[in-house]
Amino acid sequence: MKTEENKGAVGQYLHYFRFWFLAVGILALVFLAIWITKHDNPDQPRRNLEAPAERVYDQADILTGEEEDDLRSRIAVLEETLRADIVLVTIDQPMEGESARKENDAVSGALEDVMEAFADNFWDDNHYGYNKGFEGDGLILVDNVYEGQEYWHLSTSGRVEEALGEYDIQKLLDALAARYQDSCCLGYIDFLRAVEKRVGEALTRQPQAPFPWAIAVIVPVAAALLYATTYLKPPKAVDTTSPGTYVAGGKPTVTGQRDDFLRKFVTTRHIDRSSGSGGSSGRGGGGHHSSRSGASHGGGGRRH
Repeated sequence: MKTEENKGAVGQYLHYFRFWFLAVGILALVFLAIWITKHDNPDQPRRNLEAPAERVYDQADILTGEEEDDLRSRIAVLEETLRADIVLVTIDQPMEGESARKENDAVSGALEDVMEAFADNFWDDNHYGYNKGFEGDGLILVDNVYEGQEYWHLSTSGRVEEALGEYDIQKLLDALAARYQDSCCLGYIDFLRAVEKRVGEALTRQPQAPFPWAIAVIVPVAAALLYATTYLKPPKAVDTTSPGTYVAGGKPTVTGQRDDFLRKFVTTRHIDRSSGSGGSSGRGGGGHHSSRSGASHGGGGRRH
């Protein structure tokens, strides 16, 4: 008898909360659609046809023609494996001071800020990204060999930005530095090998299931079921009651409860924020920031 009453009460509660379950379902579908739009299938062929075919820009003229061709071949194979664009740029120009800041729309005239802005802008202006030309998947390494301002900056985008943290960025730069002084080309080759290993592993570590799905479905449904089952339990001390006792007119009746708000303490503190429209709060790491075009980037750099 109690089993039948429980079933009837459960049916009434499910009927009463049907609009909440419907709302949760709609939100889940919306979140899923957004997630699918932002996270393209990594196994699909290249879709971005806006970016140029060139991947090696030796503007500093520190590579031979054979070395450039070798790097291009390695990058082409690696891009097919990782489904991400990989770009290498060498420059030999001053990247500090107010003039460099204005030219690159950097946050400041500091070397790291200008190099970051240059790398981000080069990527954005050329519409790089394996899957799309704005916030697409990939990375760009810019190597400045200007005397006194020798600097590497690695900028990431899309899935690569999401996958690489500060530790990963530094390990990639470590690989670049190992043999760079012997030969910049050997340094770039070691860098590409490290990218294949570390980026490949990082991409496989990314969660396959969309996190919003768990938030929009599992948590609300679990909370609703917990709420329903809690109030469906009959009091153990009284045998004359049943689950149906708490359901009047097809709607749940909950005994009155009150929370008294006794005191309120408000603590305030000032949070300093960096000036400018872009830039990263964590230099030399995997910090996220926005470029002048509004695209999201990660990455880091160091002197060499």
